[in-house]
Amino acid sequence: MRFPRFKIRSLLGIVLFVAIAIAALRASNDAWDSSVLGLTLLTLLAAVLLAVHRTDRRRAYWLGFTLFGWAYLIASLIPLIGPRLPTTMGLAFIDSKIRGRETTISAVFGYPSTYSPVSGNGYTLPVYNLPTSMQGNIWLWDSTTGKLVPGQVGTTEIFLRIGHSFLALVLAFVGGRLSRYLYGTGERQAPGARHVSTSPA
Repeated sequence: MRFPRFKIRSLLGIVLFVAIAIAALRASNDAWDSSVLGLTLLTLLAAVLLAVHRTDRRRAYWLGFTLFGWAYLIASLIPLIGPRLPTTMGLAFIDSKIRGRETTISAVFGYPSTYSPVSGNGYTLPVYNLPTSMQGNIWLWDSTTGKLVPGQVGTTEIFLRIGHSFLALVLAFVGGRLSRYLYGTGERQAPGARHVSTSPA
């Protein structure tokens, strides 16, 4: 049995890709979302040019890369298709299992201000929202442990968008490898086919 061989450069690229994906998904904020989407679009656009200007096996690879990458990315952006993708459910499940992410929390405080003589047993409570702007975030601490109250950074929607961008690149890579493999099998079968067609009747 023949095992696939990987170059050190390829392994380093895979490690770097996984590290960036984990960091982006862990943070799940707007900055990571826009950066990852921009990088994904730039990569897929460059793949279109490479598919046009390359030849033979390289063209086959970039054609598969472009087809799979763009198809998945566009499908994930369509409201009627994106939520139905199995990868969307998988990403939502992963997001629900991530713990330990810290965040600022907008707390709501109220206090009894006026007594309602009509009902006789209630208070009207004015509610004050604490600000969570860049000028001064309000952090909530657990008085028993002295640690910050945990919560999610960003939202599940941002997590899904970042996840779909990374999956578009992963599927593009898989599509490129599949396309190059199919091109190679066609090359191996072509000489035999020509030999049969040129044999005397």
